Amino acid sequence: AAVLSFVREDAAGKVFAVFNLSAQAQTVRFTGGPYRGDYVEYFTQQAAAFGDQAALDLAPWSYRVYVAQR
Repeated sequence: AAVLSFVREDAAGKVFAVFNLSAQAQTVRFTGGPYRGDYVEYFTQQAAAFGDQAALDLAPWSYRVYVAQR
């Protein structure tokens, strides 16, 4: 697989991470699942909201780490 994503959550917070592990740009689509919510991207501090359907465009070898807003 070219893209790895995961959500980690506990009582202290929630993180949603997406990694493009390839030399090609990737568009990733998410449908349903635990990623839904309001986040801030950890490195850029840009707000992001993910609903029941979401899509991300990732440059080659790029990644995003989102921290949930509580």
